[in-house]
Amino acid sequence: MTYWMHRIYHIPFLYRNFHKLHHKYKQPTAFSVTAIHPVEALHIQLMDTLPLFTIPTHWFPFYAVALYTYYHGIIDHSGVNFKAYWWQPWQPDAIFHDNHHQYFHMNFGFNIGYWDKLHGTYRRKDRVYTEDIFYGQGKRIDEVSAEELKADLEERESENPLAYRDNKMEFKLSDTELKAMKGTKK
Repeated sequence: MTYWMHRIYHIPFLYRNFHKLHHKYKQPTAFSVTAIHPVEALHIQLMDTLPLFTIPTHWFPFYAVALYTYYHGIIDHSGVNFKAYWWQPWQPDAIFHDNHHQYFHMNFGFNIGYWDKLHGTYRRKDRVYTEDIFYGQGKRIDEVSAEELKADLEERESENPLAYRDNKMEFKLSDTELKAMKGTKK
């Protein structure tokens, strides 16, 4: 449910009028997890508590899921290099959501990366993402203008390599990769 609620707020109208406030923070902090528009906050609270009134639910699993989600919301917005534990195969590292804030319309499922992989909204190396490119797919490298590509490459250079596994910048493009992507029209 978190994936879909978040993705819905990235539809152009809802993003520009409500969710953009949260994205003022391109490098999020633990405080930015709650920096959201009142309409969005009310909608999230209503949707999160709806199961209590529609499905017979014991309070303990409900609060366990709510606390886990909020805890990881804080971690994922902390700006600190947290890595998921071995027993959390569904939980992406904090850089996953940092990428969402830096590149906007991808990586919507902040505490479960599987949904993004399933729906094609997981960040891809061969795509350019900006605040004006909606729906999580990005633009192929061969579709962007020279200015968009330059801005994207600069943005990629500004990423912290320590945030990635093995300190390896997963989305950095070599000259060879860039040439191959620019020459491939699909």
